Amino acid sequence: MTSQTAQQSGTWEEVPVLASAPGSAGPGESWQEVDGFGLGLLVLWLLRHRAVCVPITEPRLVRVTCTKADGSVEVSAQALTPEEQAELDEDVNEFLSEAGIPPRPGARDWFLRVPADLQLSAAITQWWRSIYARLADLDHQTPADELRVVQDLIAERGDLF
Repeated sequence: MTSQTAQQSGTWEEVPVLASAPGSAGPGESWQEVDGFGLGLLVLWLLRHRAVCVPITEPRLVRVTCTKADGSVEVSAQALTPEEQAELDEDVNEFLSEAGIPPRPGARDWFLRVPADLQLSAAITQWWRSIYARLADLDHQTPADELRVVQDLIAERGDLF
């Protein structure tokens, strides 16, 4: 079995479920929340041995911007309904399916244990640049293509961190 196949096998159930957001991660490391879309999902899947999740107990808030007829803009926070959360989870699982990854349990926040000096969102932006550079010759890239490149990056570096 290749390391890539081993990385793709498994389940989300391998990720420990905590009652609340993780605290201390140990010397030189910190827990950072993973964006629930795109590359963040692929990294989370491949590095799930460094992950934990927490069930969402309160509805997520989203920013709603409304431009009125007079040109004024009103911004407010609105709670997602259970139906909207289910739609988001469905979209996430469709993306994962296109990458060959099993469906992820919904309504959870996901965290990765990373080096304390790493800003995960900035690192993911940098990884995107590497992925796009490697996939530049494809007319249409898929989540499966992106997953393959992330796997290659992990294999080359031993980890993304």
